[in-house]
Amino acid sequence: TVDPYAFAEYLAPEEGVESDHPSIINCASQVIGNARNPYEISRLLFSFVNSHMNYDLSASDNRRGALYALNSGRGTCQDYADLYVALCRAAGIPARLIYGLRYNTEEHGDLIGRRNVANRHHVWTEIYLESYQWVPVEPTYTYKLNGRKTISFDYYGTYPAHDLHIATGYENPPLTWNYKYSGSKPQVYFNVNEILRQE
Repeated sequence: TVDPYAFAEYLAPEEGVESDHPSIINCASQVIGNARNPYEISRLLFSFVNSHMNYDLSASDNRRGALYALNSGRGTCQDYADLYVALCRAAGIPARLIYGLRYNTEEHGDLIGRRNVANRHHVWTEIYLESYQWVPVEPTYTYKLNGRKTISFDYYGTYPAHDLHIATGYENPPLTWNYKYSGSKPQVYFNVNEILRQE
């Protein structure tokens, strides 16, 4: 079993990850059933989130949290990740959010060189399993077979080679800029680019 003191931060509720809410606790308990192995539990919770949620880009501006995701069954990668982390924590599995970029080379081509990554921001998760340490889990990816949503574990514990996940951190502080001006108010535009070099 995991030492709760060593992983207290990753077992505790936080803003957007309401792992102590009765609805989250009850859902985790129902999904888990009689399972006791953390690996099995984490896969059951992965299956639940992946099948329960529907991707909804129209609600991408604000973080709504795990409870919203559970109740509505819709959201963006942030909502999928919040719900998965909350359910894992409610089940006693240390879990954390990862912020970064996701880039699918099959859809967008090789990433070597200069690319605009402004619309590639992404949130996914890691869980701690004692035998494996921190394990990447991507609950947002949905696999469809003949038009029907099907659970695929391709994004549990690993990522396919064509789907790059580039972590920028475990927190998501807002980007801020300060500038001074005189005269009329300036118009400010931002262009986000990353440069990757092949070695």
